[in-house]
Amino acid sequence: MNNKKKKLKTILCQHKRLAIAFSGGVDSSFLLAFAKQELNSYVVAVTHVSKLMDRSEIKIAETFAKKLGVKHILFKTKILDNKKFTANNKNRCYICKNDIFAKDIEGYKES
Repeated sequence: MNNKKKKLKTILCQHKRLAIAFSGGVDSSFLLAFAKQELNSYVVAVTHVSKLMDRSEIKIAETFAKKLGVKHILFKTKILDNKKFTANNKNRCYICKNDIFAKDIEGYKES
């Protein structure tokens, strides 16, 4: 495990600043905490808000980011308006991620 953490630290420290796609789940929470430890104030958490996410999940993400002292950006998406996504094909996860990461997060709010 230590070798994996060292490798992750090397990767993270190659960047001056990072935005972490943060769902509040275990994986992104670990990555956010580790990045905060290594880069301190040069890390922000970015969470998309849509009808697919329960408000309680957003609250968990907000609370965790606040506890870490990480700037947290929330932005809304309307993924359910995307007909390619609602067709519910096998590539729906790719379509959702592509839609989210292609957004200009203008009009966001910080939690």
